[in-house]
Amino acid sequence: MIQPKNRNVKIAVTIEPSSHILEDAGELFSAGADIFRVNFFRNSRADNLKIYEAIRAVGRKHRAFPTILADLQWSGAGSEERNSLNLAVELGFDGVILSPIRDPEAVLKAKNTVKGRTAIMAKPDFSEAGVAPEPIIEASDGLATESGAFSLISAEEATDICNRLGRPAIVSVGNFANFSAKVGEAVYRKADAIALPPELSDGRRPLGELKMLNEILENIESDPLALKHIRETARLPHNSTADAICASAAEAVKVSCARVMVLFTDSWNTVLRCSRLRPGVKIILITDSFELAGKSGLSYAVRAIVSKNSFKAEEICKTAKVIVAENRFAAVGDNIVILSNVSADNFVSVCRL
Repeated sequence: MIQPKNRNVKIAVTIEPSSHILEDAGELFSAGADIFRVNFFRNSRADNLKIYEAIRAVGRKHRAFPTILADLQWSGAGSEERNSLNLAVELGFDGVILSPIRDPEAVLKAKNTVKGRTAIMAKPDFSEAGVAPEPIIEASDGLATESGAFSLISAEEATDICNRLGRPAIVSVGNFANFSAKVGEAVYRKADAIALPPELSDGRRPLGELKMLNEILENIESDPLALKHIRETARLPHNSTADAICASAAEAVKVSCARVMVLFTDSWNTVLRCSRLRPGVKIILITDSFELAGKSGLSYAVRAIVSKNSFKAEEICKTAKVIVAENRFAAVGDNIVILSNVSADNFVSVCRL
């Protein structure tokens, strides 16, 4: 059984090489980490591989899919940078954070290199004049930024653009001055994940800070007014058939008072669209793709399960009920909303456990 976390906003943490990396990864995951950032350019290939394998082992133990991101320096011009990017893909990382990004062309060069094999997260340098956030965010698969950084564009503005365009945003809260307020602001601005400052992990496991952040997020999300604000200020769907289907599922959650939304898809764009609408419940992604399961961890409220069960239309409701019940995502008598687009026939339905 998967141990569900009592929040929708994800937590990102930096993990460093150590002689007891499996223990480190396990303790960080148990303390609340959903996304692991690896200082790829600073570590050796052997260390990066050990970290990757340790996190995957922890995921298998807990039947979960923690997302693993490689942090890379990137201008898009050097062969060494491209080699590092290809290595991250080869090792199986779910995404890469590229910095410092000053224009969308650098992002597009990276995307041309990986050809969809991993998510490209941009970390723009907003301290320089002339760095326009929207073209960079639109070119990327998501954003990593820092709250309170010396910048001409605030993290809040950048997060708003991400939410409008349907890109996940990881916001680092910087130092611990006014920590709770910064976290609250990021959540209200629709951050998908909150990152602890990387310096906290320099040679140690930031378990205390991680548990504190986990508690803050759980407290925010247990506030009905906060949840209402997040849901009611969610962006309107884009003008497309796919967005219309996702919006129908989000509306069905609201009208039926469903406990969870169950999403059958092999499309990351569908995951992003559903998450962007902030339906107010967990989104349980059921897929046969390990790659999609890992990338989906970047998105608000999404928890992934890899299943080889039947995805045929006539079997989907049964499969959803079994997985939701087995993992206690809902109880007997609860409604669940199902969205499927794994075949040509997209559909939304409401089922009762």
